[in-house]
Amino acid sequence: MLNSLIGIAEVKSVLHQMYLAISIIVGILFWMLAAILNINFHFEIKDEEK
Repeated sequence: MLNSLIGIAEVKSVLHQMYLAISIIVGILFWMLAAILNINFHFEIKDEEK
């Protein structure tokens, strides 16, 4: 019984670590996307000024 509880706890911690890793990756991707969109937006503004 104790072994199965420890096993469940290990699985939960692994899932938690995966969730954190995915959250960080998604956050970085969104940040990069925002940076790219900002750059494109600034280029569009510069083109309009010309």
